[in-house]
Amino acid sequence: MINVMKAKLTNKSFWKILLVFGITGFILTEILFLTPSTIEQKELSDTTSYWNKESFYVSAPQNSLATQMIPNQIPDDSIWGFNYLSSQSGRKKWKITADQAYMYKNKDLFYAQNVDSFLYDSNQSATKILSKEAIYFKKEDKIQFFGNVKTLFNDGFILSSETLIYFPQKKKFLIPQQHHVQGKDSTSKDKMYKFSSFGLLYDLEIEKITLPQKVTFDVIQTNPDGPVITTISSDQSIINRNNQTALFKMTPSKKNKKKYVKITQPNLFIRSIKVNLKYDDPITPVQFLVARQDVFIEEKVDNALSRYATCGKAEFNIEKNMITLKKFPQVYQDKDTLTGEVIKINRNTDIVEVKYSNAYNAGKK
Repeated sequence: MINVMKAKLTNKSFWKILLVFGITGFILTEILFLTPSTIEQKELSDTTSYWNKESFYVSAPQNSLATQMIPNQIPDDSIWGFNYLSSQSGRKKWKITADQAYMYKNKDLFYAQNVDSFLYDSNQSATKILSKEAIYFKKEDKIQFFGNVKTLFNDGFILSSETLIYFPQKKKFLIPQQHHVQGKDSTSKDKMYKFSSFGLLYDLEIEKITLPQKVTFDVIQTNPDGPVITTISSDQSIINRNNQTALFKMTPSKKNKKKYVKITQPNLFIRSIKVNLKYDDPITPVQFLVARQDVFIEEKVDNALSRYATCGKAEFNIEKNMITLKKFPQVYQDKDTLTGEVIKINRNTDIVEVKYSNAYNAGKK
């Protein structure tokens, strides 16, 4: 009887000890394998990162737009409800939130899906980026966004593209030249400009945008009679958002050494080698436009040729609808030819003023 009792006690003690070891093992497994560690290294201790929720069964991401950039291996962790903040000296640098993220610790990167990102400037104001996917490469110090990328600046400016690369330390955006990009800015209810290009480089520190290829720039003024659109087409453009100016130029090729920037308005066509534009002020969206080198201007009335001109420099005051021609200007209308030092054309009144005029009729002086 006593031996039976001892056997029962021994069995109970055995199961209790086994249960304790099982619970302890489960807790250690949770700590060691299911709790993600930060990708940021210890030497960047003033840079913080964190994420929420538990990891579950880890599998490789499926149907990714960034397949070629994701390591060909099973990720170390898969995190739902991902939230990652990078800061330095107590100031936020950037933050990424996503439905799900995959951690590749040996590659020092993570890949995220259905992403909202926030980039903070010196005033801690955020530029928001929406994208289907994003990858953070720690070694290269860059974040690349993929899929219907929308970059929303806090002043209302918007960039749209299929991919975008951000360099946090350099404060620069890059879109490779094989990718199309569009930009849009509504300066008021009746004023807007937009552009498109293949490729982009945006230096956020000095607010300088470089458009390297196939540029179209539209300035849109809404009037009671409808919108008036000025369109500029060029190979390249440099836009300074601080003073709202833009330079447009061409890149000569071996086959075509002389190429032209083209400007169109209703009933007006201009071409030249270079164009400078002041595209916004409190009064009008196009304050001033200057066409330089080998300028050709063509005006039409009811789609019929009315007048054309050539010169070395043309200044367009859009507010007054006035064109000033300089550097050997010539104006041709019907059989008449006007030349002089400076010629001014008022497109509202159709009056032409000539300084130091020389007038020709039917080829005679």
